[in-house]
Formats: sequence, structure tokens, C-alpha cells
Amino acid sequence: MVYGWRNGAVRFDSTATEVLKATNVVATYLGVKIYVQHVHRMSEELAELADILSRKIGHTWADPRLEKKPGPGLSLWLQNPVLNGSLPKLLIKELQSKFNI
Repeated sequence: MVYGWRNGAVRFDSTATEVLKATNVVATYLGVKIYVQHVHRMSEELAELADILSRKIGHTWADPRLEKKPGPGLSLWLQNPVLNGSLPKLLIKELQSKFNI
């Protein structure tokens, strides 16, 4: 994902590309800067969780280590990704309703 973040796209993975683009739009909306850093696979707990979520088919959010689960909008979107640029609007609406921003 580090290379995808730098390039703005993940080669051969349109869903990851859509998530990266949406993350960038939401960060811009919030006025924050995102820093992405490479860590070796399975080298620490967060890297292990990322590996589980990105590589295992049929994963769930049931792992108790996943304290901060995605909001319902992202969870539903990930179950049936629609690659039409609607994800940023969905995430911003969810943030607005949850945090009154």
C-alpha cells in the first residue's frame, strides 16, 4: 500500500485504489495529512492484523484486537465495492453524522 499511496493507485487492485483515493479525499476534507510507512509483513501486531484482513478470504471483524472497526458505511461498501467514486461522499457523510462536523 505504500507504493499505492505514493502513486495514487494499486496496480491490478481497483478496490484498494478506490479506498486510497477515498482516504485522500477524506483527509483533505478534514484538513489532515496522512503519512504512510512500510512495515514488514507480520513484524508487529498491526502488521499482522493488516495481513489477516488483506490476504485471508472470508475474514471477519471478530478479532478482538480490532478495537477500531470501520464504520457501517465502509463495512457495507467493502462487502460489495462499487467503483464509481461514491466512497468518499459516503465516508464524509458518516463522519458528519457521527461527529457533527
